[in-house]
Amino acid sequence: MAGYRVAIPDFFRGEPYKVEDFPPKERSELIKMLTKKGSWKRTVKADLMAVVNHYREKENISCFGIYGMGWGAR
Repeated sequence: MAGYRVAIPDFFRGEPYKVEDFPPKERSELIKMLTKKGSWKRTVKADLMAVVNHYREKENISCFGIYGMGWGAR
């Protein structure tokens, strides 16, 4: 059986939407945060590719699967 590596990038870079503030009083607050930190073009794609490239170069891993890229809700 082949081994597997699981990586969970911190797309919010240590600044997630606080659980105690959820649900937000104004939905626009959450949308603003997700638009900034959850943007595929501005943040997520670069962070995800950094993880992929790290494992390609440092551990010679050549096959990747990605699961659960929706922000969802609590």
